[in-house]
Amino acid sequence: MYGEAGADLLRELQRAAEFLVPFYNEENVARVVAEINGLCEETKRTFEEYKEGDSLQDPRVASSIAIHFAAVNRNIRCVLAYLHERLDRLKRIRWELGAVLPPYAQANTSDAEKTTYREYSKLLSTYMADVGIDLTRNLTPPKELDIKVRVLSDDVGEVETETGETLALAAGSEHLVRRTDVEQLIRQGQLEQL
Repeated sequence: MYGEAGADLLRELQRAAEFLVPFYNEENVARVVAEINGLCEETKRTFEEYKEGDSLQDPRVASSIAIHFAAVNRNIRCVLAYLHERLDRLKRIRWELGAVLPPYAQANTSDAEKTTYREYSKLLSTYMADVGIDLTRNLTPPKELDIKVRVLSDDVGEVETETGETLALAAGSEHLVRRTDVEQLIRQGQLEQL
């Protein structure tokens, strides 16, 4: 049936958690593109076959062309929605986790998506440097300036605070720190807010 591969792409995205980028389904995307090309060729053949006289006015021919045209448009919308949602998820990762694409996302993205992520990250970093503000720092307004955190990861080490002090973060230790100094580490899962 027309459009099943495109609908499968969207169902696959819907099943994945909202903040995860599922594996790029190159096979299904290729199937949708092949179906679009096949439908276009079939429509072209129909036009060529029935272009003489009033044959195109025949309801069977006109409905065949209309169905093919609708199926092509639906497939295009499905693929575009699939790619758009994947890019939105990658952008969300950039805003929430930083410039480095996490390993789980790297394994699930295509080469074109990785390139787009790098370019988007460069563009965002350049803009933030130009205006002098880290826009990714405070995605939600803080309720309090200082927070209590627990270190979850062994590889955090030392962190330099905004005031220039060095904060040693050992696994399992708890600290009372300014939110802005550790917000990125919390988003990366290396610290836990208590």
